[in-house]
Amino acid sequence: AAELKVVRQDDKAEVERLDLIEKSCRQVPAHGATNLHEALQAYALLWQCMCLEQAPNPYAFSTGNLDRVFQPYLKDSSFEEAVALSRHLLTFFMVGARCWAISQNLLLGGRDQHGNDLTCDMTYILLEAFKRSNCPQPALSLKLHKNTPVKLIEATGAFYFTPGHSTPSLFNDDMLFALLRKKGIAEKDIQDAAIAGCQEPLIMGKENGNTTNSWLNLAKILELTLNDGKSLISGSKLGRAWSELGYNGIEEVLANLEEAFWKQTQNAVDEMVKAANACTSVLATVPAPFCSVLLGCLESGHDMRETKEPGVKYQGSGCLIHGLSVIADSLVAVKRLLESKAFSPQEMLEALQKDFTGCDSLKEFLVSQPKYGNNLEESDAVAIRIASKISKIIYAKKNPSGKPFQPDFSTPSTHLLYGYWTGATPDGRNARQMLGYGIDPRPGLATRGLQERILSARKLDFLDFTGGYASHIGLTPSLFAQTKTPEEKAMFLKERVLAPLFNGNGPFYVYFNVDKADHLKKVLKNPKEYAPSGIYIMRIHGTFVNFLDLSPAIQQDIIQRLENTAA
Repeated sequence: AAELKVVRQDDKAEVERLDLIEKSCRQVPAHGATNLHEALQAYALLWQCMCLEQAPNPYAFSTGNLDRVFQPYLKDSSFEEAVALSRHLLTFFMVGARCWAISQNLLLGGRDQHGNDLTCDMTYILLEAFKRSNCPQPALSLKLHKNTPVKLIEATGAFYFTPGHSTPSLFNDDMLFALLRKKGIAEKDIQDAAIAGCQEPLIMGKENGNTTNSWLNLAKILELTLNDGKSLISGSKLGRAWSELGYNGIEEVLANLEEAFWKQTQNAVDEMVKAANACTSVLATVPAPFCSVLLGCLESGHDMRETKEPGVKYQGSGCLIHGLSVIADSLVAVKRLLESKAFSPQEMLEALQKDFTGCDSLKEFLVSQPKYGNNLEESDAVAIRIASKISKIIYAKKNPSGKPFQPDFSTPSTHLLYGYWTGATPDGRNARQMLGYGIDPRPGLATRGLQERILSARKLDFLDFTGGYASHIGLTPSLFAQTKTPEEKAMFLKERVLAPLFNGNGPFYVYFNVDKADHLKKVLKNPKEYAPSGIYIMRIHGTFVNFLDLSPAIQQDIIQRLENTAA
């Protein structure tokens, strides 16, 4: 400090800045914040301590409804000053100049338990900070509801319609209230629902959800069911054989495929829960006292990780479910194959084992059958049934605290990984190809357009998805050609896509990428011209990512989904 006092006159501003930092750090968090600068400083320090305690994987905390957190401290700070301070907080969440997103999700907007809008000055300040910074970290989500101000909707236009800019995920807060009531959350706590990681709803400061405690690959289970319990990838026996399931051969299995699938699934789920609960019990041997204090455990006297009596008010385990569309489409295809008698059960089995090599006509038959995501009654009904039953199976399982596992149809790019380790399936999918993303149809199979795809999705019972789900809609810029300003485009998006999607008891979460597949190919081919900063932001599930830093497989996944989007 003594050395700083003798600096040149033109360095006084820097000295004042450092003095302010020192003053703020001496004030918070020990003595409480008195202004916005101190509140932001306290928040950053506390968050960092929580992460250090939770290492090596601390990064999917629910950072909360930040506009409500900081609004009481805004006081007489000007808009520009508040934006500048907020940008410092956003920078704090960056890990490296070009980082992979680590699932920090900041929420804005929303409603209270009476339906009153909670948008405030800090909502727009933080939105502006995100717009100016445009970094891969942290992620941004907005809570929308029937009383959301038009001004907030219009403000999203600058995000969605600036190529390469970060875009917010959107939550239907009206539906989220209904979901959390079913989950058993007290009415007064629901308005404080925040997001852990990508889209898993948790109650800010009161819940330890262990949201990614377990993972389930339905497509792999179907593969094992069809192949006598053996993997088509490795040849190893991973599941129950036909005889163990009560069948004498492939003919009986195909004739009772859905029944056989559920028998195999129950065995897989039991093994999965056993492994997940073992991990939970091991983690409980390492207490987290600092984080426990912030999650209300002083009142209970128990650590947040305790298995028998966890100190937090709300607690559970998550299960990420993969392969819904593959299962639905496969069951429909097998039913049609048996009805047509065009191919025998043995031919079907051999085609899967050969990855359809030399079986072009059989594969063409399978691909041509009705597919989920086209608003077709037969295929959609199967998807509804599968989603509902697996959700109930998962929810019935208990973690070491006796709390239910939460079904979560999320696939944070893991639909690629799980697809890579899954053999050919009866929907006509080749071995190692990606599975469907979240609750969405596989790319290229929703051939009847976006409206029909939305109508298909709305048939699912989203109240079953208490752990959350993933859904992506790629939109081509030409869809908005008749509008001029970003604000007009945002309102058009609300009226043409959000209104039919979020109306009534439908989805509660979605995200968009507004771009063209051809344009993304140009970005990859000539990044210096199309992304001179070295950063071109796209959204993957609950996180922003630098498109240029993604693996080729994920880059192509994003491109493929945009290529198959109807304008």
